[in-house]
Amino acid sequence: MATEPAAGGYDRLIRLLERAVPVAARLAGPVGVLAVVGLVAGAILWAVIADGVLPASAGAVLGLVVLLLVLWIPAGLLALLLSSLREVVGLPDRLRALPEAIRDHGGQLAGIAQSMRSPPRGRLGGTIRSAWQLFRLFGSAAEAVGAPLPLARLAVVPFLVACLVAALVVPLEAAAAVLALALDAVID
Repeated sequence: MATEPAAGGYDRLIRLLERAVPVAARLAGPVGVLAVVGLVAGAILWAVIADGVLPASAGAVLGLVVLLLVLWIPAGLLALLLSSLREVVGLPDRLRALPEAIRDHGGQLAGIAQSMRSPPRGRLGGTIRSAWQLFRLFGSAAEAVGAPLPLARLAVVPFLVACLVAALVVPLEAAAAVLALALDAVID
């Protein structure tokens, strides 16, 4: 059982996260739009550039693939930020359910340990079944305990700086894509 000060700290953490949820929810929309715009703009720029290069050698095609990946880096960073923001929105509810999940897992683990201590004689199937239950329990526990990980990602300053730079680069990339399309239409 949790001690009283630990339980109070846990409740304070949940209240703090509940105040962060509206901010994360408001940011998720614009970040999602920027991520999609970045993907589309990168694809348009790549298509305009590839139009002048293809058909070409295998080296040129490899270069085009690398170029596409580079053009999609800002959108990828923003998509990762969006994923973190969406996970933060659901985090208070997941954290509230965590103590109950841990109690349930403890009871299940005790039952599995008991069945493994005294398996039916000559029954390999009982041991395999217990091992499978243990495997599933560990997977479920890892999912429950992994709830705070989005906060860790959002607390990494270089990640946040990279996302800010990506948010500034995407509109420039979109403008370049529009300009490239216009120039491509004039040239053709």
